Amino acid sequence: MHETTLQSQELDTFDQSELFDDEAWFATPDLTEPSKSLLEVHVSWEGGLLDICHYATPRKLTFGSGTHTDFCYPLEDASDTKQAISFPLIQPGKGGFLLCFEPEMEGIVEQNGERLTLLDLVNEGRAHFLTRSGLCYYPLLPGTQVQLHFGGLDIQLRFVPTAPFHMSVLRRLDTSAPIMSFAVIAHLLFALLAISATHAPPSKQITTDKHIKRNAPPLKKKHNTYTQIRSSKQDCLRLALQNHELPKRCLKKLRDLANKKP
Repeated sequence: MHETTLQSQELDTFDQSELFDDEAWFATPDLTEPSKSLLEVHVSWEGGLLDICHYATPRKLTFGSGTHTDFCYPLEDASDTKQAISFPLIQPGKGGFLLCFEPEMEGIVEQNGERLTLLDLVNEGRAHFLTRSGLCYYPLLPGTQVQLHFGGLDIQLRFVPTAPFHMSVLRRLDTSAPIMSFAVIAHLLFALLAISATHAPPSKQITTDKHIKRNAPPLKKKHNTYTQIRSSKQDCLRLALQNHELPKRCLKKLRDLANKKP
């Protein structure tokens, strides 16, 4: 107890440049182990949820009414200079997240079954007080829960486990969209090909003699009509004479008819 009082007095009378080793806070067996948890930032106003974010790697998170803040809200007492400037509620450390607060802020920290106010953390030497900036830093460990009231907002900080990733998630993916996209693209390509084939310019035709002779269809042999008629008449006359079917008086007429040109 005596050492704690001396440490608090030293922190209060420390007016030099604030250089604290945040690695010393995290150089413990519990904190050096890889953590599979996310820092959850829950922001609400009068019981209504405004924002909820999760962070895996340490980074700076600012609250305020300015447009360049990570969490921008119309805070109470926005006319005050301290409220108008963005307030760095979370600072990145070499070993994890650091809670940044003012001793006058309203808040409760729960860790290992203990409930401590922000001022108790400073008085017991658990938080590092920096006189240059007038702020205090406290390391956030897995299992720690913080409740703050800042500018009319209720802010809750806690660590939540990361959701495991299963390959079954890929099976539940909707594959209808890629299939429909492929079908639409194929339909458009088919339509473009059809249009291009319809409006394509006529191909150049080769009109050389060799090409005509090579690709020309075979010609049918023309028969003389007079020759066909004459030969058929002579055949009929020959058959008639052989069979003695016609009288002799008709032979002369048949011969004249056979020899007559059309």
